[in-house]
Parts: sequence; C-alpha cells; structure tokens
Amino acid sequence: LPKASHSYDGAHGWNTEWPRIRNVGTPDQPEYLMTMHGMFWHFPGDFTAAHAAGIRPRSAYLKVIGDFTRWQDQLVFGCDDSAQKEFLNKRKAKGQIEGPGQSNSNLWFTSLSRPDELGPATAEGAVWAKETVRANEPSEPFLFSGWPQRMAWVQNKGRQAATFTFEVDRAGDGQWTSLKQVRVEAGQSVAVPFTSEEKGEWVRVICDRTTETTVSFNYTSDDKRPTGYDAMFCGLTPVESSTTTGGLLYGLGNDRRALGLLANRTTDGQTAEVGYYEMGDRLELVRQGVAHLKNVFVHPTGDYLISAATFPTYFLKRLSDASDTQMLLDLDLYGRHIAPALGATVRFVGSEPTDALTCRYNKLMQATLPDVRVMQRYEVDGEPVSASRVRMALVKNSLSAAAPLVPPTTLPYLIAHLATRALRTELNTTPKPGLVDSRDNGSHTDMDHAIMMRGIRALHPFFVRLALLGYAPQLPPHGEVVGIGLEAERAMLAATGGVNTHKGALFALGLAVIAAAHAATHAAAMGANPPAFLSATIAALAAAFPDTQGTHGSRAKVEASPVATLKSALDNAREGYARLFADWLPFYAARRRANDTYAPHRTLLRIMAELDDTNIVHRSSVDTMIQVKMQARQLLNDFSEPGLEAMNRSFIMRNLSPGGSADMLSMVVFLYGITRQ
Repeated sequence: LPKASHSYDGAHGWNTEWPRIRNVGTPDQPEYLMTMHGMFWHFPGDFTAAHAAGIRPRSAYLKVIGDFTRWQDQLVFGCDDSAQKEFLNKRKAKGQIEGPGQSNSNLWFTSLSRPDELGPATAEGAVWAKETVRANEPSEPFLFSGWPQRMAWVQNKGRQAATFTFEVDRAGDGQWTSLKQVRVEAGQSVAVPFTSEEKGEWVRVICDRTTETTVSFNYTSDDKRPTGYDAMFCGLTPVESSTTTGGLLYGLGNDRRALGLLANRTTDGQTAEVGYYEMGDRLELVRQGVAHLKNVFVHPTGDYLISAATFPTYFLKRLSDASDTQMLLDLDLYGRHIAPALGATVRFVGSEPTDALTCRYNKLMQATLPDVRVMQRYEVDGEPVSASRVRMALVKNSLSAAAPLVPPTTLPYLIAHLATRALRTELNTTPKPGLVDSRDNGSHTDMDHAIMMRGIRALHPFFVRLALLGYAPQLPPHGEVVGIGLEAERAMLAATGGVNTHKGALFALGLAVIAAAHAATHAAAMGANPPAFLSATIAALAAAFPDTQGTHGSRAKVEASPVATLKSALDNAREGYARLFADWLPFYAARRRANDTYAPHRTLLRIMAELDDTNIVHRSSVDTMIQVKMQARQLLNDFSEPGLEAMNRSFIMRNLSPGGSADMLSMVVFLYGITRQ
C-alpha cells in the first residue's frame, strides 16, 4: 500500500507499526475500517488472497493511532499524541528539536463520518528504491485503484537502456495482464502518467534486464477543502505584522501532566526569549498570591475561559470589523450561560489604559451586562502592573524590576525562573571551548544541546521547591535541602537517559536559589550589600555538607596534593563563592552595562583563567589545568570570536571541557539577575 503521511516514520525503519482492521459498522451492516501509514482505508469484508479487490483510500491523517472501536455511535481512536523516544531520529533537518519529556497518549472521540473528512488521500510509495533488480523478475504488487490522479516515476541507473513493463491485476484474482511499457535510457528517468481508463486493482513492474533502478508511484485525490482559513488559525500573527509572539510547548516528564512553555518574541527579524514557564507553577503562584483574600477563588482556565474560539481577534491585539461581533458573542455566552451557572450577579474588571481592544471590550461589557464595576488598575511608578511588564523584567534578568509588580509569594517562582534561565544562557553562549553549545557538542560524546535542555527542564521544578524552601525566616534544615537535591539529580538523569548534564550546576545553583529566596525575606538585613548577604548565606548552607569522596573534585585534589592545593566545588561553596562575588560578578555586570554582546564569553574566559577547574584535571592533569588558565588569560586580553573557535577546536582535540567554569558562568548570570538594581 502507498504511504499517506510521515506520522509513523522513524529513522529505525519500523514503519509498519500498528496497522489495524476493525468492524466499525453494525451487526446487520458490517463496515471495516483500516488504518495504515496515516491513511483511513475502506477494507472489503470479503477480502481473501484469491479475491484481493476493494481496498480504497478514504482520507489522510497526521496522528499515530494504536487502535480504535465504535462506541455509542462514535468512533474512538487510541492515539499516541507524542512519543518521548526519538527513535534514532537525528536527521539534520530536525536540528535540535527533541521529543517531549514523557510520552502522552489519549482518546480521540469523533463522528462515524470523520474518516472521510480529513486530508486529501495523497499517497506515495516505491516497489523498488535504488535496488538492483534481475531481468524479468516482477516486483511486489502495489495498490493501483482508488485515485483519480496517478503517476509513476522510473529511474534507470544502469549502464544500458532498459524497458519497464507495467502489469495490472484487474480484478484482484491474481491474473496479470500488460498495461504499458516505457523505455528508459541509461542514467535517465521518466515520468509515467496513468489515465482513468487504465484500470486495475494492483500494479507490478518487470524490467527486461538486470539494472539498478527506482520505480515509485504517486497518487492523489481531489482536494475538496475550502480555500478560506479556519477559525482556529485566527490567533496567528498577520503576515504584515513586524512583531510575532510564540514559543515551544513541551510536555514535561516524571508524571507531572503539565506543559512547559519556552516563549519568545520576534521584532523586525530579531528573536529574544521572553521566558520559560510551567503551567502548574503559574496557577499555584496566583493561588498563593491571593490566599489571604477569603472571598477570592482562583479557577483554572478552561477551553471557554480562554475564548480563542469566540474571540480570536483578542489574540491579534488589534481592533477590526469583526472585533465587536466576537466580543458581543463572548459576552452573550457569559450572560446567558456562565453567569447563571455560577450565580454571578456582578462582574468586576480592571481598567485598561493601554490596550485599545481590551478597553473596547470593557465598554461593551458595561453596555451589555446588568452590573459591571470597573476597578482602577494597580500602578507601580505611574504605570499599570501587567504580566507583560513582569515578563520584560525577567527577559532583562532583573529580579528587582519584577519584584514590585508581584505579590511577595510569587518571588520564589521568579527566582527559580531566573535560575533556569541562567542555565539556558550558559548553554546557548556560542562558541565555547570544549563545551556543549548551540553549534557543537564540544569535547562531549555523550551529550548534545537537546540532552542539555532536557536536563535543564527536569531541574526547573526542583529549583521552585528549593526557592520555596528558602523563602522563610530561618534557613532550611540540611536534610530537606539534600533530599530535594537528590530527587532533582534522579529526575535529571531520568530525563537525559543517565547522562550527568548538570550535577555540578545543581549543587551550586541550588544553594544560590535558596540563598536568594532567603534574602527576599530579609531585605532589611541585606542592607546596602546584597552580595555579602548572599555569600554568607551560601557559605552557611555549604558548611553542613561533609567532605566528598570519589567525586571528580576530591580525586583531583588528591592528584594535585604533591605539587599544588586545589579548591573543589565544595571548597568554593564553603567560602561563599568569594571569588565570584569579588571579581567575576562585577566583571560581568560591567560588561553588561557596556552592552557587550560577548559579556558571557569574556566572563567565561575570566573564570577559566582563575578557577581550579577540576573537570580539566579529571580529563587531563594539573599541568594542563595551569596551561588552560594561561590560554584563557591570553585570549581574554586579546579577545576575538575566531580565537574562541580555535580554542574550541584545540580543546576538542585534547578532550578538555571546563565544566566547572561553565557552572560558575551560570552562577554569575543568575546572581547578576538577583543583585542588579
């Protein structure tokens, strides 16, 4: 059979998984439905090897359907909506796009007629694909009937001309007759159209000489879909718009049943990340923010509350002729259905001084509903508080700019967000010497950008938990910190397939997240020197950790002990990352104030020039670590991107990776967001 869609494709080649033939008719009128390669098919109930006629295409789909049945005059399909495994899919066209954190399956309830109503039955397939075939041996049979438009493509890669004969089984009874012949010169190809008069249930091909060939078939039906766009696409950015807001939705793993959203905004061709959010987090922080208001109930958003179906122009953020109609329909549904069901007699809304469309909606609401009370929007520094202002503050990596705009209970979530953002900033800093970035895998054979991103996403909920733990008058018990850290490490390893992507960063950033959240409750104690308060808090947390055994850092210290005294990650934490606060953080802040696009690159080199990076020692030796420090200092003094690229090539050849320095860069970026004013 020809293939209708790519839904079942995998680089592994297991492309015939889960075809199903089921009776979806009634006892009196059986009707057999078949799914195969993204196509719904009619399957004849009297099909046998001796009577192989009647298989016909119905319509194409893009789901992966495992099985289906008829239930209460509906069709119910069991679908694999997203698969966690990549199935070895490392095609260049896919880039760094990966599967979700966890496979997701669901039931699709639809009408009995739906298999005839989806995409046009366009399909293709080959009986020979770059194969050496023997003279006069027929190909496998290929379905030939059921499409108004059909053609074949024949390529002869042999050294001599060859004649290809198309034979058809007209009735599906195994009787083959010649349909047509085509001659193809050596090294050439020809297209072979078929007319509606050229009939047959099955077709096969015979070549008159041994040669290397490809013979493929392409079929299509008439596309009866309307040319206008569906309402579901109303939220897309208009072509003429210079600004686009979008993002990547990611199904989170570990049975969390939640979505992560990596949002971005593109303006005049320049794309910037707006932030990373997890849907469950946002609902919870709103609930905590209004917990003291006993007459407020936070309702999770549902399909109607979003109103995308009835109010699509809202998402375009522009007034049009359709806007009033859609607003009035939205308000009519509220007034006639939602308000009576809730017993709501008064509707409170916030004033809208900036968005013309929402302002118009408020006016229509007042004109349509019996009792609408507009409340003055809360302002900070003379401007209304909005989610956009908070997001912009986070894009600028500034907790101090975001904090006045949110309830205090939201601060731990913002701190966790900045920690996750710092890890992404380090990962996306490109190029880097010997480290994974958006261009290559550095010296690593066990991880790439996609795996690193999986590790970051897996850690985010644990940064939230650590921030909530630290958001208290007293520092948390050591055992609770360790417990969350171990859970986070297990989640990271589960998400990355056992690859340690961020164990060192988890330790350092975990302490810093707790310290930052703790500092948020001690504004008076921090006074004019937040870095000193944070450093002391981190040192107090790290003091409870015992000396490590068997880690890269502990083994490197032993190896270096005859000639040098190295500081491990734990040693640096016990000192409250003194060098970071005294040197690397001020250096990075100065580069940011100077609008230096290479601020993270230069800061990484400054860290490499000073840090005892035990990852270098683990991969090589103490002497090599000393050489790396000198090379980093020299490149920092004479900085250039080609110089960084050359260092990366050198590190890859020598299998060097300054992972400890990368962790400290993440720390610098995070603490800059926490401390900047």
